[in-house]
Amino acid sequence: DGGFGVTATVGAGVSGNVTVLRSVIERKQVRQLMEIVQKQDPKAFITTEEAKAVRSGWVRESRRRQWR
Repeated sequence: DGGFGVTATVGAGVSGNVTVLRSVIERKQVRQLMEIVQKQDPKAFITTEEAKAVRSGWVRESRRRQWR
């Protein structure tokens, strides 16, 4: 557990139901989160994408930014 906020949803994959996990993190945290996921599930399918804006939700207290 790296202290990341995560949202879980159920999706339909080729071979049945899958759990989709989403987390909004800073770019410099990507490697740390990837390592955590790989330790939990070495076969995990992982994608990354850039968020254009983030509003509301849970963000680490020490990393919180002021959004206007």
